[in-house]
Amino acid sequence: SPLAEGIFVKALMERFQCQADDLPAHGFLPGSAGVSAMNGEPASAEAVEIARELNVDLSNHVSTPLNALLVRQADQLICMTDNHLQMLNSSFPEAQSKARLLNREGQDLADPFGQSIDVYRSCASQIQSDLDALLAELFDA
Repeated sequence: SPLAEGIFVKALMERFQCQADDLPAHGFLPGSAGVSAMNGEPASAEAVEIARELNVDLSNHVSTPLNALLVRQADQLICMTDNHLQMLNSSFPEAQSKARLLNREGQDLADPFGQSIDVYRSCASQIQSDLDALLAELFDA
């Protein structure tokens, strides 16, 4: 989810008081890639709008399909839905040990694509909540 990536990057920038380009120096190189994404597609207009409301810029986002190189390079692979997780594990069995759902209770994040701006707003709120838990987990460990 480009929205999840953008919100995560913003949270890391705030935590480290740095710019996105400086995150690798802090041990983070966040990105998003889709298990069924087309290459080079922009984020939806609704995602861009909701991101703007959260002071996140998705205007230059382009989609990236998940591939073996990205899987090998990743320390963690965070999925939005169980279906995404199953597709990931099926396509890349070596990823199973580092793949998980964003929501620790195992709840899927509803895909807002094609829905109203309010559905995107609700989705962004859930992403923020789940990312807050992930960040606490990462930094309390």
